[in-house]
Amino acid sequence: MKRSHGSYSKQSRNLKSKGRPRITKLMSEYAIGETVRIDASPMTKDGRPHLRFNKTLGKIVGRSGKAYKVVVTQGNAEKILVVGDVHLERI
Repeated sequence: MKRSHGSYSKQSRNLKSKGRPRITKLMSEYAIGETVRIDASPMTKDGRPHLRFNKTLGKIVGRSGKAYKVVVTQGNAEKILVVGDVHLERI
């Protein structure tokens, strides 16, 4: 059988555990300018960034609906990611 080439096909073993997000994670609010760590939660796929940015530090620059805009530096380039609050950790 041919192997799947989905968006998370090679990284799926890193996101095996499932469950429901904690209410404290869902109710958390972040201020603009706050430093956060992007940590992809396996509990939900909504608002999950690409796994290339997993465990990276960034700064919140704004909101986009329920999600946050996070600036991450990758080499000399700055990238703006739209990340759900479940996938962020306060530093």
